[in-house]
Amino acid sequence: MTRILVPDYFEQFHCKCGECRHPCCDGWGIRVSEKEYFTLLGLSCSKRLRNKLDDAFVLCENGDAEGYARITPNFRGDCPMLDGDGLCLLQKEQGEIFLPLVCRLYPRSVKRYGERHEVCMSCSCEKTVELLMASEMPLLPHETEWRLPFEGITMYECDPEKDALRHDSIDIVSNPMLPVGERFELLAKRVCGGEVLPTKSKEESL
Repeated sequence: MTRILVPDYFEQFHCKCGECRHPCCDGWGIRVSEKEYFTLLGLSCSKRLRNKLDDAFVLCENGDAEGYARITPNFRGDCPMLDGDGLCLLQKEQGEIFLPLVCRLYPRSVKRYGERHEVCMSCSCEKTVELLMASEMPLLPHETEWRLPFEGITMYECDPEKDALRHDSIDIVSNPMLPVGERFELLAKRVCGGEVLPTKSKEESL
């Protein structure tokens, strides 16, 4: 288990699976690594799943080890692994461990900075948006423990200046005392100006 910095609704997230109206595998060209590609091609599985896997991949033009092939949507725009009940046939038969890394992590986006790890949640995910809309409190980060699948996750170098910019940006956009428009204005000034700007309370801004 690894200590990671996460948004406060992180532990509440769970995939809606077949109940999701806009599944993440709908219309997306998912990239897989070279290792994942050959693992899936050599997987011992049912004939039905084997037929789907054999037709699912197209090699990436100028691809590399991390983006070696992509899963192409079928004629309906769905991932070919998406079963009739809205669940992933690959996961149902073989378990989560055989899913490509992007499928196992999404909507979580993991950033590794040396020994520090941060995870954000993508708002392209229906469940993430629902959690955000249901929250009545300011969005706050906190530390928790999570078993990270490190293989395939890029390691970034620590940069104090960029760290300060990221944390200032989070403080600005999560300030509930400021109107949304003013938050974005302050954010733009902080990103472009490179300095921490004083913020006004909602009462002071009226």
